[in-house]
Amino acid sequence: GTSLAYPLISMGAHVSDIPNHQTARKTSLKTRNDVASFGNFGYELNLLDFDTEMGEEVRQYLNFYKRNRKLIQFGDFYRLESPFESNAAAWMVVSKEKDEALVGHFTILAEPNPGYNKKVILKGLDSEKKYLVNDEFEAYGDELMSVGIVFPQPERYFSKDSETQDFKSRIFKLKEIK
Repeated sequence: GTSLAYPLISMGAHVSDIPNHQTARKTSLKTRNDVASFGNFGYELNLLDFDTEMGEEVRQYLNFYKRNRKLIQFGDFYRLESPFESNAAAWMVVSKEKDEALVGHFTILAEPNPGYNKKVILKGLDSEKKYLVNDEFEAYGDELMSVGIVFPQPERYFSKDSETQDFKSRIFKLKEIK
């Protein structure tokens, strides 16, 4: 709700330790990083506790944020799906030139048999421009703002090896194709 009154550049968004000190929930490092990426990104945990694999994962997230910092801090922010009205949250940031965007989609609790037609409708794109989404497929802005991004099969994003299927995230990077 803070984003209703303040721009992303003014919000601290930090990855905390698990289990969470207030709820005792265990949320994946990926989801914690994906959520924190939409603000002034940082870590509130003991980096000395990381093993080599976790340290490399953190390094990748830091590099992702550095590559997208200008977009996140100065782009136009859109709330796409409210966690107060559904089991998911989604938001996006679009550059002033409308040549790139970053979309975050977050499933709060795992759903039994979620189906294959989940999607998120985007906003703020240039309807005439063609975008490459996650280096996987191409679509025009008008298509993404009317049909949306239809999610592939759930197992592509959700690991059956994780401790919980709750609190999952997806990040989509859009770049204009010139």
